[in-house]
Amino acid sequence: MRGVCLALGLVIGCDPPPPPGDPWDSAARALLREVEDDDYRGWTEMALEGEAPHGRWSIIYTDARIDDAAATGDALAAWPDGARVVCEGRDDPDGAAHTVQIMRRDRGGWIWAQYDGDGEPLHYGTDSACAHCHAAGDDFLRSIELP
Repeated sequence: MRGVCLALGLVIGCDPPPPPGDPWDSAARALLREVEDDDYRGWTEMALEGEAPHGRWSIIYTDARIDDAAATGDALAAWPDGARVVCEGRDDPDGAAHTVQIMRRDRGGWIWAQYDGDGEPLHYGTDSACAHCHAAGDDFLRSIELP
């Protein structure tokens, strides 16, 4: 009986546990902060028009790792770890982004993340829906060819 009272006292005195969140939400938010803190809009930029899942216009930003590998031929079969690409999906090239996609090369694979126009995470991970379409690209990068 004493054990039951002790257990009941512990339950009554504790707050309920917080509701579970998406296990990838904090990682997705951290990745977005990482590229924003690195001022991704100051990276190399290209605009691609077409009816892609990202929007009528894809504004692609590549970081220095991608640029250096493309310029020197150091990528060869795969982009270097740590390389990042950001794609803003827009309705026109000068309009606001309605989606943001990030790819980061990590330990020989890619991590993909997608956000709505307000920066809220929609998808994150290595096996996201992105892999299917991006398989057609050089090392999963469709807008830039491996050197």
